Amino acid sequence: MFIGRHAVWHWLLATSGPLLTVRFCLQPNLRRRLDRGLRGAHISLMQTDKSDNLLTSEWQFTSPRAEIEPTHGLDDGVMRDGSPSLSAWGDGSDACFGRWHQVVEGIRPAGTYRFSVHLRTENIEHLWENVLVRLHWGDDEGREVGKTYIHQHEQHGQWRHITGIRRAPAGAAVLEVQLFFRWSAEGRVWWADPSLTEAPPIEPRPVTLATVRFNPTPPTTPESNLDAFGRLVDQAASRPADIVCLPEYITSIGGVPLETAAAPIPGPHTEALGEIARRNHIYIVAAMPERDGRAIYNTAVLIDRAGALVGTYRKTHLAFNEALAGVRQGNGPYRVFDTDFGRIGIAICYDNLFTEVVRCLALDGAEVVLLPFWDDARDGDHCYRVTARARCIDNGIYLVTAAYDGPSLIIDPLGHILADSRSEDGVFTAEIDLSTAPKTCPWLNSNCGGTWRTRLAVERRPGAYGRVHTD
Repeated sequence: MFIGRHAVWHWLLATSGPLLTVRFCLQPNLRRRLDRGLRGAHISLMQTDKSDNLLTSEWQFTSPRAEIEPTHGLDDGVMRDGSPSLSAWGDGSDACFGRWHQVVEGIRPAGTYRFSVHLRTENIEHLWENVLVRLHWGDDEGREVGKTYIHQHEQHGQWRHITGIRRAPAGAAVLEVQLFFRWSAEGRVWWADPSLTEAPPIEPRPVTLATVRFNPTPPTTPESNLDAFGRLVDQAASRPADIVCLPEYITSIGGVPLETAAAPIPGPHTEALGEIARRNHIYIVAAMPERDGRAIYNTAVLIDRAGALVGTYRKTHLAFNEALAGVRQGNGPYRVFDTDFGRIGIAICYDNLFTEVVRCLALDGAEVVLLPFWDDARDGDHCYRVTARARCIDNGIYLVTAAYDGPSLIIDPLGHILADSRSEDGVFTAEIDLSTAPKTCPWLNSNCGGTWRTRLAVERRPGAYGRVHTD
């Protein structure tokens, strides 16, 4: 039998649909044979021997029903590093659905594992609509204890290298590796060089996030505003915070004319922020008027711990009073930035009312989004709070907002508010660990990497959202 322990076999039956355990051998001249109708059949995949690879050469193909089983087989006509590949294709049926899979016993509870496989595709337009890589964890009593996708990948010629590190759930004793092909009449996939190896433990990534709430008293100057916000950054650094978010228009708040406050970036105002960041060894995100020729933009900047300007973002959704004041809208792109603690994204105030902005940042890997803000007075601050929390829940990110009149907030991926200024001025912080996800409902299995951000990347249907991308 495929699995040694009865409990594990029972778990497979319970989670995989009916299996027909027909075994056959593939000789070299038969490796491209069509396997239609042999549901649950085993094959041996010739692969390079790697002593640390927990996967064997034995793979099985399963489909929920015979009528939707993709055509599949071992293909020595498409090889990588001298090894044949596992293949599946639709053969004219867009209802096709099935997977190659293999079970690994002896999993260490809470152990760390790296999975890797190479994928080649043909006639696949939207990758994750037709292809999935999933790890399905079970205990030694046949019960499911977790599942997660592996979706990070890099293109290398005709092959995508899909790899990811996951922590096994507590209680895990067995793992089923699943390579899905589905819902493509003309598509075809090849899987090569699959491996599962033990990996070093995932190290904690503690981060202290900070925000401020402060509205300078008029009259002000750009220089006095920068000095005042600099003192707040000093307070944040003493917590000690790793990154602090300041509001938008920090050089013009307090009645400074826009054309007076606007300066080139890089320029004197970013240099002043750089000195504040350098003396405090802290990242700073803030937004200010930027002059570029005749245009003035509402531009956010990221300053690193050494005081260097890392990057900028020009606000793409202007409140109409900004346009009436002569501010020019930016045209993107929405950028993410790598820091020494993780990947961040930046948006500005009104941007947050448009769901696509944070979604773009999350899809590009942002773990924390920083949002220089002014105010959102719809129904008091009710809509602002709901919208901010929804962005976190929808995208699996942390959000840090910094406001003048509304509350400044720090929110986790489940929408829990970790820090809330309410109507008080000052500095507000929250300590988080980016190596772990907040506990969530069981089907997300955050304890083994199954965060909503992971599911978002895989389970979206971009091919069905055409109207979202048109006027």
